[in-house]
Amino acid sequence: MFGQKKGESVALAASAADAQARFDELVDLLVAAGYHRARISSLAPFDKIVGGMAWCMTATSVDVDVEFLENATIGQKIKIGENIERTLKFMKCRIPLQAHQIQGLDYAAIFPVVQWLVKQAYAFREEIADATRRLSANQFDRNYVLPADAELATRRAAARPTGQRLCTCYAPVRRFRPKSHGGASVAALHARRVLMEFGTQVSALAAAEVAAAESAENSKDKAKGSAEEEPVDAEAAAKLEEALTDMAETSQDAEQGVSQNRIGKLVQMGASDIQQAALEFAKKSEALLSSGEMAAAHRLRAEREATERQLEHERRQLQQVADRAAAVAASLAAGEALKAQVHKQMGTIAAERAELAREMAELEAQAASAPPEELAKLQELVFLCERMSQQKSEFKKQCARQMEEMNSELASLEQDQAKSADDDETANLVEIERLHAAEDGKASQMRRLVGQKGREISALHRQVDDIPSSAELMQYERRFRELNQQVASKLEETRKFYSLFNTLEEKKGYLSKEVSLLNSIHENYTKAAAGNKDRIVESVEGLLKSVQQNLQKVEQRLKDAVSARDATQQRYDKLVEKQRKYFQLVKEYQAECQRNEMLSS
Repeated sequence: MFGQKKGESVALAASAADAQARFDELVDLLVAAGYHRARISSLAPFDKIVGGMAWCMTATSVDVDVEFLENATIGQKIKIGENIERTLKFMKCRIPLQAHQIQGLDYAAIFPVVQWLVKQAYAFREEIADATRRLSANQFDRNYVLPADAELATRRAAARPTGQRLCTCYAPVRRFRPKSHGGASVAALHARRVLMEFGTQVSALAAAEVAAAESAENSKDKAKGSAEEEPVDAEAAAKLEEALTDMAETSQDAEQGVSQNRIGKLVQMGASDIQQAALEFAKKSEALLSSGEMAAAHRLRAEREATERQLEHERRQLQQVADRAAAVAASLAAGEALKAQVHKQMGTIAAERAELAREMAELEAQAASAPPEELAKLQELVFLCERMSQQKSEFKKQCARQMEEMNSELASLEQDQAKSADDDETANLVEIERLHAAEDGKASQMRRLVGQKGREISALHRQVDDIPSSAELMQYERRFRELNQQVASKLEETRKFYSLFNTLEEKKGYLSKEVSLLNSIHENYTKAAAGNKDRIVESVEGLLKSVQQNLQKVEQRLKDAVSARDATQQRYDKLVEKQRKYFQLVKEYQAECQRNEMLSS
């Protein structure tokens, strides 16, 4: 037993230490978040924790109002916990926390909620800081300018006219224009011509590429075994000369043709470059130019692509043919199955026909071998059967006609009965309406009576409610006692204030008398100082006698007050003794009443 109690005490001590540690962590977390009231040692743990939670809720971005009271009662604590629980649900907190856990300070359940609230407060604080920082920067930029920015703006303003003038001077100007506006067969050649129109020099490599592209375009339709083409540099030069020949120089005043000398000069200036670029281009594309036929490589590539497209087309056609063959094979198999089924049915029909022919032959043989009398009798029976069948069909027709006649008669009878039933139903409806009106009147009268009785019952209920019950009387009595105590305490406080006021008033009077007495002594002394000393002594003695008389009067009043207090205390003691005896007698009376009830029962 002692070991069990010791184990329970150790567990309680461990839980208390754990709770204290969690409480310290919560206080540190709230202080770090900015709630410094948690450092006040005189506050209760409930006020620290719940006050910190309320502060965190008001410090977030959610518009909530949490009412918090310090030194609250049990009911107020429960109400505060319920308000916090509703507020957490409104803030969409996913951590469950209930009001009794808050009121009971369940630190294990409160700690994650406080962590979440502190995170929300930090996030809102960061948002407010960022917004304030942006607003400050915006206001500063609107009203002030940094020296570096002002200098940069000045430099930009000073450099802007120069930049505009340079852009105007060095703007691209069209120097050449093609004579014929027909579209180029090669896109690369068209691009180079456009660049040459605005004075851009085309490199030799680019000219070689243009020449190669156009030669490949022109050699697609030629045979494979054609003669060798001209060198790349000569062809590029020819293309460049042809492009420049097709263009005309353009000036601001008028368009004039380009002379043949200038075109030759341009071609002569780019010949060496074209030769060098052609050699480099030949080295880079050695694999394709091993036979010296660039067009053949392009042609082979085009033929391979065409062959692949043709092969893909043939493959698709083959797949379509295979699909159609599969569909035909499936339909052929279905036709074979249908043909086998038809053959089987034909065999069955042939077997049935053979069986019928055999039976007919047997019947004819029996009829030939049978006596004539039996045959005649059999024929009569057959005729009789046919006649009975005919009579049966006629009887069915006659039954059908009689059935139709009976149905028509039944319909007419139903109509007559419906008419008579309508008349009866009308009379019944009139009677029912009369009874309904009578019952409705009775129901209305009963409703009026019920309403009247309900009003009477409500009046009686109000009268009964006006009479207080025993619990209400006890509550009223308790409230009246509290009010009496409050009134008594207020009266006692007022009396103390009155007595204090009277005492201070008397003290003030005595002090004023003392001051006036000292003033009179001073005045008389100054007047009598010039005369005889006996007069001073006589005046002082008179003052002393008057003071002694006042002192005797005050002491007499003090004695009267003390005697009155003693008499009042004696009366109070007598009343207290009488009250004690009264309570003792009441207790004895209650005991005797209980004893009497026990004896009588």
